Amino acid sequence: MTIRQTQKLRDLHARMRRRFDRVWCAQRDERMQCMQDRRFYAVAGAQWEGALGDQFENRPRLEVNKIRKAVNRIVAEYRQNRVEAQFLPATDSPANQSAADSATSLYRAACVAPLASAAKDNAFEEAASGGIGAWRLRPVSVDEDDPGEDEQEIVGEPIYDADVRVFMDDNSLRPDKSDSKWGFIITPYTHEAYEDNWGDNPATWSVERLGTQFEWVTTDTVFVAEYYEIVRERTTLRIWRHLDGTEVRTLDRDRAADPDLERWLRAVGAKMVAEREVKVPAVYKYMANGNEVIEECGRVPGKYIPIIITYGQRSVVDGVERCCGAVRVAKDPQRLKNMLTSKLADIAGGSSVRKPIFTPRQVAGHTELWANDNVQNNPYLLINELIDPVSGQLIVAPVSYLEPATVPQPLGALLELSEFDIKDLLGSTEQAEKVVSNVSEETMGMAQQQIDLQSYGYTSNFQRAERYAALVWLEMSRELYVERGRKMKGSTADGKLQTIELQKRTIDPKSGAAFLAADLPGADLNLEITFGPSSTTRRDSTVRRLTKMLAIVKDPETTAVLEALAMMNLEGEGMSSTRAYFRKRLLALGAVEPTEEERKQMEEARANKPENANDAYLRAAAEGEGAKAVKARADTLLSLARAQESRANAASISANVDRSEVQQLVDLSAQLAAPAAQPQPQGNPPAPQPTPASI
Repeated sequence: MTIRQTQKLRDLHARMRRRFDRVWCAQRDERMQCMQDRRFYAVAGAQWEGALGDQFENRPRLEVNKIRKAVNRIVAEYRQNRVEAQFLPATDSPANQSAADSATSLYRAACVAPLASAAKDNAFEEAASGGIGAWRLRPVSVDEDDPGEDEQEIVGEPIYDADVRVFMDDNSLRPDKSDSKWGFIITPYTHEAYEDNWGDNPATWSVERLGTQFEWVTTDTVFVAEYYEIVRERTTLRIWRHLDGTEVRTLDRDRAADPDLERWLRAVGAKMVAEREVKVPAVYKYMANGNEVIEECGRVPGKYIPIIITYGQRSVVDGVERCCGAVRVAKDPQRLKNMLTSKLADIAGGSSVRKPIFTPRQVAGHTELWANDNVQNNPYLLINELIDPVSGQLIVAPVSYLEPATVPQPLGALLELSEFDIKDLLGSTEQAEKVVSNVSEETMGMAQQQIDLQSYGYTSNFQRAERYAALVWLEMSRELYVERGRKMKGSTADGKLQTIELQKRTIDPKSGAAFLAADLPGADLNLEITFGPSSTTRRDSTVRRLTKMLAIVKDPETTAVLEALAMMNLEGEGMSSTRAYFRKRLLALGAVEPTEEERKQMEEARANKPENANDAYLRAAAEGEGAKAVKARADTLLSLARAQESRANAASISANVDRSEVQQLVDLSAQLAAPAAQPQPQGNPPAPQPTPASI
């Protein structure tokens, strides 16, 4: 059912039509070439489309498709060396680090989902072959069958035939189209399918309004445009500063989505330091046909148009964006090879013997015998006897002979030249594909590296698209992944699943500060794009290098670490338990850093570990020796206390003795120490006796 067409919607539809007509007219021829390139390598018989096929209307038309192998090689190189996005914290705060790890894990899980993985693979293949590919990101309900489900997740979806279905702002200059102000996805419907979806009969549309630049309605097809437009809306920006100096910015739509956001910021000590009116980009989506707008889809989360475009080879010539893939330059050599091969087949399919030419009367009645001779291989053939009316002689010989076709001399040279041109344009892989016994692994690797360089341009362009896709996902997630305590599925670098709890209240063990883990809306993140071998390829390379190192390492402990690392990186069915076992060994050796979960498990294991007999004996002996040392120390302290008590008693007795007794003791001591009296000479007075004072 179509919606009521207000003046605003009519103006929007007119603006949309003008924009699409302009970009369609500018890029129509280039986009049609891209589609023809994809048909040329992928659709049987497409290599004979056009004037060349008309020329070989009644002749063999063989296809020796050399281009498909080249495209498959480029696509295989991409799938073997995936492009990955990794979010990095802009600062070293624990909140940013946690948000970066969580965002990387969540985005990786979203990318490896079956639909998203197929979307990227299809976009790269269309870009490598035709020149342009695309996919899109879309928020969907976690449980679409539950109408009351509010939680949403971001999924990637393929856009097939992007060369004739995706058109972006023609004023956009960036290769990833991140500066586009509008964009289109054109989808064809049958008349019946369109009427089932929107309840409108295309036969009732106004032909005058449909225009002439693009044929929106044909006898069996109706085209519907998915139209995205960016507008700048006025809103209030508030800046909050935490105690550690980190800042959080909130907009009106953030506060509407989470009414408790600012109350929680105040609770954790954040202060509002600025508030001002700003204009922010908002993306709106509409569904429209050539006649009117048929649906208003509302605002799309984020600030970027969620259409991701990747190119094979891109350039801007005469102000027009031009792109191509690996097929474009090899089409003429491929046509030449097909033509020459078909010509040789036509020659080889003809008769290899001389054909006699008779008059009608000579073969009258025997025509079927001669016509089926190549099939039936008759032992003999018949002709009629014929008398020459002039000479009267019997004519039994053919009038003439038709010689078998011979291979023209230039044909072989042209065939060889076409083969050389195809190899030169698409790259020859013959040397890299040969397995020679006396060639080292390093030499073969260098040959393969030269082949990889031929497809690096396509992968490099895909890295730009992946960066834009990660930015679109991050801005969407800032608005959708805001439920505190919501648990989501993440993925580690080696493909293991993990659970991410959004905005979990956490204490930093180093600083003791409180923060929200996995807080994507409030995080300040940077983005890094990596390109390299897949996880399985990296593991195989690691095992080969570790095996080489084992031959030169002599230290037993280092050998044990290398052996455990090699076993932990082995791939194969049933190896998961073995890898887990050797990881535990490496943890015990201290060769790898444990995760938070592994650290908790190790602590619990140490706490619950039963004590064996030797440990019990040693512990008892240690406790006995400790008790003896304590007793000896106690005895020593007791002896010291008794000596101290004796000295104190002696001092007390001495203090209580009378001073007179002390004087008597002094006098007695003096007398005992004096020498016996000697006789004195007559006339001399006696010598003076010492007094106690002199003593």
